[in-house]
Amino acid sequence: MLERRGDLWMLAHELKADAVAITTNGFVKDNGHAALVRGPSLQAAVKYPWFPEALGISLKMYGLRVQGFRNLQYNMPYTLVAFPIKPDYVTANDMSTNIIRKRRWNYETGVKAPGWAAIADIDLIVRSCGELMSLVDEKCWNVVLLVRPGCAKDELSWKDVKNVIQPILDDRVIVVSR
Repeated sequence: MLERRGDLWMLAHELKADAVAITTNGFVKDNGHAALVRGPSLQAAVKYPWFPEALGISLKMYGLRVQGFRNLQYNMPYTLVAFPIKPDYVTANDMSTNIIRKRRWNYETGVKAPGWAAIADIDLIVRSCGELMSLVDEKCWNVVLLVRPGCAKDELSWKDVKNVIQPILDDRVIVVSR
């Protein structure tokens, strides 16, 4: 695993990335679209308006798994990869500490909250890393960009996440931070 600072989308072009992996959750809205609410996932939804619906359909059919998307109409130079870090729903625990700080006051203990409101799940991140490496091998990709999974507004520490994912990801994966 390599690390790089910079803008994800600019680096994708600069490094001629085969794939760009963005962190996602499993929540599907009433309109069938995946909830891509902030950061690179929201940027991807704006950049590729077909993506929220395509991911929503895929989540309903296959559940939470790493998967690649490409739309030839958009002349995409890379595959967009959904990298799950949060479930579809989570039940608020005691004091709602499994809910992001900004939303904790919305959910009492035992209340079901949408996945986008949850703190990232380190076990799901580890599983997604394994699935990503399988996809990298299957597609023979050489350059895959991945935003720091579960960090920043998803409230996990990069130091903690890095310690568990570094043994899984090889140097074909470049973890990007701003």
